[in-house]
Amino acid sequence: MAQIEVADVALSGLYSDLIGKPIFAPVATSGAYADLTGKPSLAPVATSGAYADLTGKPSLAAVAISGAYADLTGRPSLAPVATSGAYADLTGKPTLAPVATSGAYADLTGKPTLPTPGGSSTQIQYNSGGAFAGSPDFTWASNTLKLSSSGDSKVQAGAASSTTASGRVLTVEGGAGGTTSGGGGTLWLAGGASTNGAGGSVAVLGAPATGSSEAGGSLSFGAGLSTGSQLGGQAVISAARGGPTGGGGSVSLNAGGGGSTSGDGGQIVLTAGNAIDGNGGSITLRARTGAGSNRHGGKIFLEVGNATGSGLPGSLELTNLTATGGTTATFSAANKPGSTSGAPALWLRVSVSGTYYWIPLFPN
Repeated sequence: MAQIEVADVALSGLYSDLIGKPIFAPVATSGAYADLTGKPSLAPVATSGAYADLTGKPSLAAVAISGAYADLTGRPSLAPVATSGAYADLTGKPTLAPVATSGAYADLTGKPTLPTPGGSSTQIQYNSGGAFAGSPDFTWASNTLKLSSSGDSKVQAGAASSTTASGRVLTVEGGAGGTTSGGGGTLWLAGGASTNGAGGSVAVLGAPATGSSEAGGSLSFGAGLSTGSQLGGQAVISAARGGPTGGGGSVSLNAGGGGSTSGDGGQIVLTAGNAIDGNGGSITLRARTGAGSNRHGGKIFLEVGNATGSGLPGSLELTNLTATGGTTATFSAANKPGSTSGAPALWLRVSVSGTYYWIPLFPN
């Protein structure tokens, strides 16, 4: 078999064993700028990067390098206030009155003479002959308006505007509740407290009439209307509990007496509420149960008036409580008042402990 000769470079892999290789300039292997032939001649600034090595550079003013206003040529002559910003260095400024800097009312010239409040602290002011005065009997302190004169006090609405008009209305009311919720404020009328004595009373009276035939003033108590399914406002008249060994206070409803020469006595009417679509309101007269050992229950008295002369005694009027029926009832009575001896004309229906009974009613 014939043998093949290979070059040395095939076995060594050395560049130096490569035949016919090109001749390189020194820079090809050194990479040094100094070995580069035909290189340009560079100015010193090209290698130093220093402004000082730059040729043909402009001549700069001192301010271009310092940035100082003092090195600026042709600068204006500034007034002291331009650098101080002080009002004291401002020339031509106006002469201000003392009040301009103090803001004090005492430094204001030409101010009006204000009157001194009259009276003592908390006293309500009023015009007394063109001057302020304070009332020692009318004070305001800590949300309390107080009448404290040594005599009786009066709060009165204005008189009528003409000889035939009614007097003005006086309204005292509690505060309104919130716009989205909250109840209205309560109005309290309370007698004065005592340290060692009876508490003060509260009297609410209609005024007496004057003239030949005029009605007396009315007195009305009314609870508020409700909305939705809520109950109407309650009207409660309650006497106070007694002391440790004293009786409870009484509640009296008294109609007015008749005239001094003639006229019927006034009536007392207790009327339960009407219903639009529901049961009518009830009226309950309830005595209370006794408490303790061997105590009586409370009584209910219904008393009619006596007659005078040929008049008839008062009667107990019961309406819509009587009825008649078809059942025969037999009984005898030897002490019936009146002159009629026939059968009962009507029967009165009553409930006792949940059981209904019929009471015979005989005509007179």
